Amino acid sequence: LEDGVLPLNTPWGQVNLCGLREYRTAEECAAALAAAGALAAALAFVVVVPRLAGDEIVMLDVGQGDAFVVRSGGAAVLVDTGNQERLLREALARHAVFRLDAVVVTHGDDDHMGALASLKGVVQVDRVLVAADALACSCDACARLRGDAATLVGEGAVQGLAQGDGLRVGAFDLEVVWPARFADEGGNADSLCLLARAGADGDGAPDWTALFAGDAEHEQLAALEGQGLVGRVDVLKVGHHGSKNALMPELAAALSPRIALVSVGAGNRYGHPADKTLRELADAGAQVWRTDEAGDVSCKSTAQGIAVAALR
Repeated sequence: LEDGVLPLNTPWGQVNLCGLREYRTAEECAAALAAAGALAAALAFVVVVPRLAGDEIVMLDVGQGDAFVVRSGGAAVLVDTGNQERLLREALARHAVFRLDAVVVTHGDDDHMGALASLKGVVQVDRVLVAADALACSCDACARLRGDAATLVGEGAVQGLAQGDGLRVGAFDLEVVWPARFADEGGNADSLCLLARAGADGDGAPDWTALFAGDAEHEQLAALEGQGLVGRVDVLKVGHHGSKNALMPELAAALSPRIALVSVGAGNRYGHPADKTLRELADAGAQVWRTDEAGDVSCKSTAQGIAVAALR
């Protein structure tokens, strides 16, 4: 070994596999090799797990807030961040998410973007995507959103999304279906809504669909359904944490989700999710999964359809 470099012509029989340290016994060397093997396995886990995760949508348990990972084929997008920084970082670590092609923030409410800037130095993030009108909106929430996004990725990597724009995340196509324009100064009614189509088998047709509603409620979703921008979906990210205004019976029936995801904090002071909304989902045939009861929830593409798995 010269200056820390092993000559290329060194015979393998002369290489000390236990490193530069001298070991007095074969047992010490064997123990060192075992430790090195364990480290190599751990590193392989860190590198390989994100690519082996499959095509999935994961609802992260971040308390009373929203945070969802969409990932496939080594690509990953985070939709909203919640506002509890430690919970977000722990949730991303649980699922071995160390790089994000983008963070999509549905709107400027704290429980949807409050932990955004805290990702700096923790997770590599390429872009932050917000509603196009949020780039110019003068309200305090949008101003904070722009500032936190710029802190994380720089102003040049903060970009706007308009109705009809799309994102490709491996086997998922995400289309912006709402809003056409701001009508609520960047509030709940202006939440970015995304329709995800999962095409896992490669035949060009979606195998299942998921609607991310942000904090949009029944009026906005009914407008989407009435305009033919959404119809039946397999997975519904229930709007506004399942508030009493999230759905109406006829809307729940029109969407007919098989799986309803509700991101909600245990014992929250808002009474989310509302009993009314839970009844409407049940009447529509949906199986409801809540973070306050189930923790993280994964919806993964399989040959048989959608496999749902919960942390607890």
